[in-house]
Amino acid sequence: MRQPVAKKWLGFFLFSILFAALTVWTAAAETEGIFTYSVANDEATLTKVDYTGIKDIVIPETLGGYPVTTIGDRCFYDNTLSIGDGADTVFIPKTVTSIVRSAFTYADIKRIVADENNPNFASDDFGVLFNKDMTELLNTCCAFDAGVYHVPNTVTAIASGAFHSCVFVEEYYIPSSVETIQSQAFWENQNLKKIHFSEGLQRIADNCFVWCNQLESIVIPSTVIDISYGAFTECYGLKEVIVSEGVTNLGRITFESDTALERVYLPSTLSTIGSGVFGNCTSLTDICYAGSADDWATISIDTSPYSGSSPVMIDTCNIHCNIPVEAYKNLRFENDNDILTFSGSGKIPGGWHYWDAEKDTVTTVLIDGDYESIESGAFADYPELTTVILDTDSTAIADGAFANCPNLQAVICFGGSDFSTSAFGFEGTCKVYESADAAHTLSTSQGGLIVIPYRFSGSALSLLGEVTFESYEFFDTLAAFSLKYDDIQKLTFTRFTFDEIPLYFYPIEGKKTTKRVEDNTLINGEMYPLIYEDDAETPISFNQLVAGIADKSITSFSLISSDEAHPQIKDTPIVIENPPEEEDDNEGGNESGIVSVIKKAMRWVITLLNALFRILGKK
Repeated sequence: MRQPVAKKWLGFFLFSILFAALTVWTAAAETEGIFTYSVANDEATLTKVDYTGIKDIVIPETLGGYPVTTIGDRCFYDNTLSIGDGADTVFIPKTVTSIVRSAFTYADIKRIVADENNPNFASDDFGVLFNKDMTELLNTCCAFDAGVYHVPNTVTAIASGAFHSCVFVEEYYIPSSVETIQSQAFWENQNLKKIHFSEGLQRIADNCFVWCNQLESIVIPSTVIDISYGAFTECYGLKEVIVSEGVTNLGRITFESDTALERVYLPSTLSTIGSGVFGNCTSLTDICYAGSADDWATISIDTSPYSGSSPVMIDTCNIHCNIPVEAYKNLRFENDNDILTFSGSGKIPGGWHYWDAEKDTVTTVLIDGDYESIESGAFADYPELTTVILDTDSTAIADGAFANCPNLQAVICFGGSDFSTSAFGFEGTCKVYESADAAHTLSTSQGGLIVIPYRFSGSALSLLGEVTFESYEFFDTLAAFSLKYDDIQKLTFTRFTFDEIPLYFYPIEGKKTTKRVEDNTLINGEMYPLIYEDDAETPISFNQLVAGIADKSITSFSLISSDEAHPQIKDTPIVIENPPEEEDDNEGGNESGIVSVIKKAMRWVITLLNALFRILGKK
């Protein structure tokens, strides 16, 4: 006899409830000490660890009599801890066979240490977790604090979320063995400043570097086949992207909302550009492309709508063609207060440049790197350029590299740069300061190039040629030399002339009366600075003088001079100033004249010291 349908379904319903209850009971959460876990199939899965106040977390091999085989999702996450105040180490026992990808996401732990007898996992000295043969880098914790981390060269893949939210690391080195970086691998590395990729990398997966806001520059290797969806999205500090020759595809919204992005270099090998690649990149107006205009026309560019605010599509940028990407690959430049600084290596090319955008205001070019050459036109037509500083060895400067820079006054060479007057193709006079020990001799057969050999030995800067300083070039030149040499105590000279800057000396004690130096020229002598503080004479170095002018801590100064042509001023302070209105008994005349000089000197000196001291340093 058939059972009524309602009765049949009632029995099935009661059975389902009983089965569910048994299942829940079997996997119910249990607690043992600081560990919360569940049990299924006679194995324990770690689901939560309460490690507040504990520095070393030792996961046991068994919980409740069951072997611990799995570490579950976010089981170390604790939003009550301040990052860096959590545990130092978590120890993984040999029984663990599975670790969920997000197990250590936002874990306030510095190091992961795997039992050396664990057949599935290994760790390095920095506390990074790998598979057993260390070919896949699996995981780190939020408080991972290596600062700079070199991925081992056994690694071929960096797993999804491997360095997710590591807040203390500033620099990563990725070896050539790594072929794949999987999704979200470096998500939200808030202090990441540099990522060094190597040739050999083939794929950068989706959302790899989202919210890496301190990252300023990246170079994509030529071996990369694919850069996937949103790989560098919302990296708000990213300024420069260089995509090397060989790369063929940029995925959808790769650099979307990188609002500081200013410079992009694209290879001629590029064939596909996804939609919104540079969406909402509000600072991007120009793109350098290595191929021709005809090549650019063959690229498949997806301009279809995408989800993003205020999109700036690639077709709104100015595309500059025939700009070789390799020329910029190792080139670094920065314009800070009209001081244009170059660091890196390779060639500084001619043609169109990003740094030309502000050429009308640049006053100084500093080359500080290992450059092979500066090509013709690299810095042509800079109307306000007054000073070039070359702190580089074996750099060939092509004819016309600094062509038509009408206000160029001084070129200061600290290395072995090789050039002729044709490098500075303008009508005027330019002084070139070059070490007397340079391996070559500059040609002065053309133009108004004046070569002034110098030598620095001990604490003396010796100018071996005849020097004439126009306007306030004296302070400009001293500022440049003081950046290179630690402690210039005195200047020695053969013939030292100030043009448009009168020299006065004190023929008697005190500061009330001055007398002008005849011809405004010092011959075969030396000088060092002296400042007056509370009527006391305090000798200082030229470095201190220039720095004091820049930070305004020195508001009056004079020079002690000794030269054979003016015995009357030997060891007597001289001042560099505009003529006082009244020479005799003019108590305030010297002070006001000096202040006037300082104000004019600070035009260039302040900018140079503040912007470049950290670059040249004390070498």
